[in-house]
Amino acid sequence: MTVQQEIQKFIWDIGLEEARSILFDGISLSAGTMDDLLCSLIAGHHVYLAGPPGVGKTMLAKRVVQLLPDRAVVDGCTVNCAFDLPSCPWCLDRRSHGEELAEDALPGKDRVRHVSGSAELKTADLVGDFNPLRALEFGVLDPRAFVPGKFLRANGCILLLDFMDRIPERVLNSILAGLAGDGIAIGNRDELFPLDVLIVATGSDSGLAQMPMDLADHFDRIALDYVSDPIFERRLVSTAQVSADCVEPALKIVQKTRHHEDLSRGLSNRGTLRYGELLASTEKVLAGQTMGSVVQHASTIALPHRVQLASHAVANRSAQEVIREITDEALGISGPSEDWIPLSSDKMLAIVDEIAKLDHFRKPLKFGLFDLLLKRVKRFPESELAAMHRQMVDRMLEKWRDRQLEDNLTFDLLSDIDETRQKQERLSAELRAKLEEEALIRTVEQLEERQILSRKDRGYKLSRRGISMLLERLAPRVWEGSQLTGLGRHRAGKKCLVGEGRIVGKRPFRFGDCYRDFSLKDSIHQAIRNHHREVAREDIRVVKRDIRTRLNILLCLDLSGTMDQLEKLWYAKEGAIALAMASSQYGDRMGVVTFSNLANVVSDLTTNTYMLTEKVLDLDLHDNAFTNIGFGLLRARGLFARHSKSSGKQHIILVSDGDATAPHPSPARFAIQEAAKTVRKGVSISCICINEKNADPDLMHKIARIGRGRMTVIENTEGMRDAVVEEGTIAAH
Repeated sequence: MTVQQEIQKFIWDIGLEEARSILFDGISLSAGTMDDLLCSLIAGHHVYLAGPPGVGKTMLAKRVVQLLPDRAVVDGCTVNCAFDLPSCPWCLDRRSHGEELAEDALPGKDRVRHVSGSAELKTADLVGDFNPLRALEFGVLDPRAFVPGKFLRANGCILLLDFMDRIPERVLNSILAGLAGDGIAIGNRDELFPLDVLIVATGSDSGLAQMPMDLADHFDRIALDYVSDPIFERRLVSTAQVSADCVEPALKIVQKTRHHEDLSRGLSNRGTLRYGELLASTEKVLAGQTMGSVVQHASTIALPHRVQLASHAVANRSAQEVIREITDEALGISGPSEDWIPLSSDKMLAIVDEIAKLDHFRKPLKFGLFDLLLKRVKRFPESELAAMHRQMVDRMLEKWRDRQLEDNLTFDLLSDIDETRQKQERLSAELRAKLEEEALIRTVEQLEERQILSRKDRGYKLSRRGISMLLERLAPRVWEGSQLTGLGRHRAGKKCLVGEGRIVGKRPFRFGDCYRDFSLKDSIHQAIRNHHREVAREDIRVVKRDIRTRLNILLCLDLSGTMDQLEKLWYAKEGAIALAMASSQYGDRMGVVTFSNLANVVSDLTTNTYMLTEKVLDLDLHDNAFTNIGFGLLRARGLFARHSKSSGKQHIILVSDGDATAPHPSPARFAIQEAAKTVRKGVSISCICINEKNADPDLMHKIARIGRGRMTVIENTEGMRDAVVEEGTIAAH
């Protein structure tokens, strides 16, 4: 009877309710998740438990072994051969030498083998490998020379693959035949050893999707998530006897970490339990202090490292800052004042997007021109800011109907307004204008209170939180499977998108290899395969690592007047911000150079996404200006000259919608000459051409070909962000 059949029989014998009690007692899961796991186990399928860290995946996986009975196995067999049918090479070899096989009992609780996934895991750890000393003593083909790995030792048992998504693909491929039930080859033997294994794996939500289809096809995916049961969550917090005064704010803090806009992962079930334990001990150590001080102190210690910042907030916020903000809000210490009108998260994101994208709102706010801003709000009534302003006008009339008004709105004035509204008559132009001006001021003040805008000199700009929200809205999607277009190829960087120094393979020794990369074990194995009594030079093996060359990217952006058409400048800004976010995730540095008549350095090379975003948003077009592509390349090359090439490969992304019109008399020739000089300095160039009537794709193509980069033609300006991010990605190859 196979492991799957044993589990199925055990569940039917004890009943579904008893099986649920064994598997899920003390764990808070939805009824659907419980039923999904039971259905997979009864069907005899391998299971992949997916979810964020700390939700109980490993605990649940370990409980599956409680559904297995004791089993009679061959005494001393490393792969747990059934006593009534021994079939492994080791048992068959013992029989061939005349040894009598004895029976032993393998308890059900011991029928599990645990493997923790990591990038350092090797095929030998799962399948097994030769013991060099035994191979020299018995020979390579003797079963005694082969030491079975965890996958073989899990025969007749459950193999628990913790963090399966961290195991290298080449290691998982080695057990693929065993998953399919075809048996697995041991060492140099031709015959296949049939395995009886049930795999229960754990990993992240996207782990199974990133694996090869033929491997993922063998698993059922069971999704686990954070606790949604308030009773269970309260029990987690109060397990260590936390006082009733601290329980309520602690629960609020836990919930806020899971819904905060700057956190991609909140506090897990395990983290909630540890947080409650620390709260209890902090109350005893800080006896006599206020409840707020205790909660703040415990939150600072227990929470920042247990949450994960969202990608848009990594460059400009810290986890400690977010936790402090959440704690203060839960304790009522700080936060926005009374809201005149409600602002949902989606509405705040839309307003932030408008202020950043639309110059007719951004510029009046920047210089504090409220009279001009009011005209723009009326001119664009469909905008979110205009809708908020209208709500503010109505709210002011409603709110101030029965109370004394302040400053520039007198009681008599609003009494007249209220009276005319009750009579359903049209307000006079003077009264209406006065009210709209005050409502606009209140609207901006509320946006400032909600930390969307911040005061700068006499005007306003997007605040730190506002830029964080914009980055969240503009966060580029993972570009896996994107269709690459354009011409040429890059020579900047190695063919590895994300390099972390992990071991990805082995190769023969070459002169100049670092001694730290020598692999003694693989060198001995190679000597055995070559039948050498001593390790020779041709036997030496070294490890290969996925080291990714860092990049220094300069976005060379056209600010001539034609970029005002079809919102091309905004989409270029959007692409620059998205590229900055993508670059910061890999440790690349990015800068921005703009050109029109001449050229300016907007931002030096940096990994600070917040600072670069702030500078990009302040860019304005140069009306009636020429397009001096050559000078833009010259200024970019000069900026690169101030930085050492050892810090990373240097690459320029040139974005323009027009042909070169300056300097006279040969602007195109000047641009090509500067491109050639730039390439001779070791800098590669790619071009993104917005294909309009005044565009010159031939010139851009020549620059890209000279710069050993790619040429991408954009027909629709809305696709510029994806093109810029894709270009930055390709530059890493």
